[in-house]
Amino acid sequence: MLTTSLTQEDGISSNEREKISNEFTEGDNNSDDGEEHKRLGGYPPLRTLVRLSPGPLISQIVNSLYGVIDSMWVSKFIGEIGLTALSLAYILDNSALSFGFFIAIAASSQISYLFSKKQYEVVSHLSVDLLKVCVIFALIVPAVLFPCARPLFKFIGGTGKVNDLAFDYAIRLLSLNLVTCCYHCVCGILQAEGRTWLYGGAQIISMLLNMALFDPLLLWSMKRTLGSSLATEISMFIPASIILIVMFCGKFSTKPSRKYVFKCFCPETGAALKAGLSAFIMNISISLPSLILQKFIAIRANRVGEYDMIVAAYNAISRIYTVSTCVPIAINAAYLPAASYAFGKKDYKRLLWLTFHAEWMAMLWGFSCMVIIVTLPKQICSIWSKDERFLYWCNEIVPPSFYIKFLTPTKFIIVSLLQASQQTVLATITSFVLELGLLPIAACIFHYTGDPKSPRRIFYAYPVTDALSTVCSLLVALKTFINFYRQAKKQDEGTCNKSDDSGQQELKVFMV
Repeated sequence: MLTTSLTQEDGISSNEREKISNEFTEGDNNSDDGEEHKRLGGYPPLRTLVRLSPGPLISQIVNSLYGVIDSMWVSKFIGEIGLTALSLAYILDNSALSFGFFIAIAASSQISYLFSKKQYEVVSHLSVDLLKVCVIFALIVPAVLFPCARPLFKFIGGTGKVNDLAFDYAIRLLSLNLVTCCYHCVCGILQAEGRTWLYGGAQIISMLLNMALFDPLLLWSMKRTLGSSLATEISMFIPASIILIVMFCGKFSTKPSRKYVFKCFCPETGAALKAGLSAFIMNISISLPSLILQKFIAIRANRVGEYDMIVAAYNAISRIYTVSTCVPIAINAAYLPAASYAFGKKDYKRLLWLTFHAEWMAMLWGFSCMVIIVTLPKQICSIWSKDERFLYWCNEIVPPSFYIKFLTPTKFIIVSLLQASQQTVLATITSFVLELGLLPIAACIFHYTGDPKSPRRIFYAYPVTDALSTVCSLLVALKTFINFYRQAKKQDEGTCNKSDDSGQQELKVFMV
């Protein structure tokens, strides 16, 4: 009677007491969370990014080294004309890879978001749907890009043997695009699960197979650029096949099932493809403006009678650019699943801190690379060729391209923030405008003004574009930042109030 009297007097029912008691054991009730929850949201923001970065970082280093070493093998077995051919084929190469990155971002963003909601069966269905999309892309890519290849090379200014070598390189690259897409799909799934070291291990295996075995072997035996692209596809096929088999055996958190192969696409597939679309547009938009820029470069190179050497030097810029952006892109790849998970949990404060840490780390790397590249262009480019004219043009055109390259990561992180927060339409529009609109305009201004015979002048379009894209992306994300800040502030205030109420109720229960 005494207990009942006190309970009723304090206004606390037995159900309320039980609820308060359960708050102290809530952590025990979540013990069924998978390891992916700990990897994506169980550590402080900076530590999370550091723990998720090794896989993407290894991937980017592998891709960077591949570009550098592949150019070295091509130069050794085919000569400088092979480097010129690779430069012509860069647009097709990047366009084909963009479909793979499309799938990787779709998987990484949406699957990590679904993990935050614990929708494991949907994850299984989505993973199979993404593999079906890979098959669709494998049919689209060669059908669209093969007919465009030779007219494209001619438009850029390539002739004769250079065009033949560029097309030779594109044959296997386009016809085996299924391998590229499936490889990036499984890598995106691994990243979504936070399995960064396994992701990195797959990249290392692919790199070693490519650079140390298939690339030199096929180039030596064929003496054709086709050997280079074929080596790439074989090297991706082996680890991708192994990972897919293990996934279908149910060894990962993502468990694709054969029962979904002939079923309709699930609704989440559309959301995933929307997230991947913005990344696809950003990658493909890099190629299209580069096409216009390359046209202007070819015109100015022909005016000074140095077409082969200037275009070969432009290939060196592409390889150096890949190295300079490898760490920012890796940080961005680690940021996306962690940010998607935080948004799914509505942890806005964590999302803002993830964005801040990703930004300063990426900019620090970009600034360091900028200083080295601008200071030592000839020494860096000498790894590809010792030809005096080649090194002269590298010294002329490489530094202007990297004057403010430390700003480049900002637009990538902003687009990933929009993807992670399910603002896929805005992310797509932002990618489209920043990449497709700014560089061609800047290139036209520099081409049609000033010295018409200066190849160097056209490369100032890069720093101008970097500055404008940074400002524009920050303006686009300003409303999102303000909204997340307000939500985080409300959550902090709500947490404080809840803690005070819980403390008072706990005291009442203790007194009872």
